[in-house]
Amino acid sequence: MNGIHILNKVIEGSNVKRLGLDPIKGSSPLQFKSCCWDPLSMGFKDVDEVREKLVGGMVFLHNDKNTDSFVGGLVLEIDEVMLDEEEVDRGDGRVVKREDRFSITFQSMLEGKGQSWRGRDHSMSYTSGLIEIE
Repeated sequence: MNGIHILNKVIEGSNVKRLGLDPIKGSSPLQFKSCCWDPLSMGFKDVDEVREKLVGGMVFLHNDKNTDSFVGGLVLEIDEVMLDEEEVDRGDGRVVKREDRFSITFQSMLEGKGQSWRGRDHSMSYTSGLIEIE
C-alpha cells in the first residue's frame, strides 16, 4: 500500500486549526479534507498520477518532521482544485504558471495517528514523497 507524510501547520493565531484541513461535518467515521497541495512539488507529474497512487493508501499529517502524525487515515478521494494562476520560479531561469492543485479526502483512522515521519526529510521538504506502507 502507498502512503505519504505531509507537514500541516497550525494557522497563525490558533492553537488547533490547521491550514487547509477541514473535518467533513456529519461524516461517520470522521473524514477530513486537506487542501491545496501541488502535485509537482510532491514528486508527481500531475493530479491524475496522485489519484492513481494515493487513493486507497494512507496519508499522515504532521506538525513537523520530528513529531509523530497528529491525524491520518485512508485516502478516499483526490480532487483537482484550480487556483488563481501562480508564477513559480523553477530555479533554472524558467518561470512557469501553476494553477492545478489537489485536495485529499481521507477517513480518519487510529493507525494514521502517532506515525513517525518516513521518506524525504531534507530541511525544505514538506512531504515525504510516495512511500510504501507495510
